[in-house]
Amino acid sequence: MTPDKPLDASTPAASHPRVVFFVNGIYTKHIAGSDVYLTHMARGAMEANYPVHFFGGHALRWFLERQGLPLNQTVTDRKMASLGDASSIGGQIGLLLNNTRRFFGTLRRLKEVGRQSIAVAISDFWWDTLPLILCRARGKILYLGMTAPSLRQVIFRTRADVPASRFGSLHFWFSQQLSLRCFRFCRRGFVMYGHPEIKDYLLRFGYRESQLAYVGNGIDVSAAKSVPDQPKQFDVGVVIEALTEHKNRISKTFYAATTSVAQTHWGLKP
Repeated sequence: MTPDKPLDASTPAASHPRVVFFVNGIYTKHIAGSDVYLTHMARGAMEANYPVHFFGGHALRWFLERQGLPLNQTVTDRKMASLGDASSIGGQIGLLLNNTRRFFGTLRRLKEVGRQSIAVAISDFWWDTLPLILCRARGKILYLGMTAPSLRQVIFRTRADVPASRFGSLHFWFSQQLSLRCFRFCRRGFVMYGHPEIKDYLLRFGYRESQLAYVGNGIDVSAAKSVPDQPKQFDVGVVIEALTEHKNRISKTFYAATTSVAQTHWGLKP
């Protein structure tokens, strides 16, 4: 394995601060929805001439290689996880312990994040958001892609994505509550959210509109709203996305949002 590249190193021509991504949630060789956003946010930052760096485990290194992203990484675990069925109660507990180890691995190296950096948590789970809150970076971004079920929805299973065990959903609820309530007090911290309806959810936590930036997830909600309600015809629907256009839109929107926030609130030049 190649050694970690020093976090403060930069090329002489670099005029932009380093963007540091906290990505402790990737634990094995699979790609989830948030990983797609990570890929294109990182590319968006690079297209805006911001050098990038990543905090995460060995599975993240595999992911970066697969996606063709720079291997500028601080490794936060000793090996890739082997959990078996991560959806079972035992697997969920094992996953929580595994992510906790990467969290403490991140805290041990957190001083490497310089004051001039911009730090990004790609998820709202505490193992990424607490390092984001505690680091010294001048600018901080928390990306929120979806809202967690409420405690009532978890207890009574009134939301479709709550499993019978409720363990994962309860942890999702707790983690999002903790992250959003704590991050609100970060100076120069901004929440980028991926769906228009999340804005009202964030405002209820006490965020100001000046702390929020909308980065669309590629769905054209204006087109959907222009179509009147349709009678039900099918019990199952399949959504086929135009992936290339969708991904390019994420990169370009993140580039535009990051540049706008950096210029307006952090005093950085484009």
